[in-house]
Amino acid sequence: MKGNKLYPMLLAVSGCVTWRAPQYAAYKGVHTLPDKQSVETIALKTAGKTGEELARVSVLPYSNLSKNKNFDYLSESLSEAVDAAMAGRFEYRRAVLQDIKSVAMRLAATDQRTAFLQELCRERSIDIVIAGFYKSADKNQLEIRTEIFDCQKGNNLGEVNALSRADSSLFTVSEDIAAKTIKAIAESQRR
Repeated sequence: MKGNKLYPMLLAVSGCVTWRAPQYAAYKGVHTLPDKQSVETIALKTAGKTGEELARVSVLPYSNLSKNKNFDYLSESLSEAVDAAMAGRFEYRRAVLQDIKSVAMRLAATDQRTAFLQELCRERSIDIVIAGFYKSADKNQLEIRTEIFDCQKGNNLGEVNALSRADSSLFTVSEDIAAKTIKAIAESQRR
């Protein structure tokens, strides 16, 4: 590691990747970040065959349902922001899907989102799926929705909804959505 910069480490574990940032190497606890802010790192756990184990999590690209190709860039921006925020707050196993874009496109095209997500979880051995979409709302606005799907319970752990102007403010909305998503997952783990 060089200086205080954050270098993520990827560790191959049983067909998936464990994502752990060096400053957050403990399973649980309170850690002081470089900016002196304290944050609790939470291990996302699931019931496994050999007892409790780290949950397998997949963050799918957001689907552009706005019919405006000018907003395609937002898909990667939103999913990357959520993925980075997850790595900074939680310890989990990152489920890597080789066909992630086609999975996201099929999810966007279905009317049976819950059934699709349940099947995806069962086929790919995933515990939590974070997926979302954005679409045109009122004039010059986008509605952005994030779903946090718990595969074992078969329901949403939480949802994050936001309305954003379709202008330069979209560049800051990704971090806001990511922060709200992380907060929703953290609150669901405390229940």
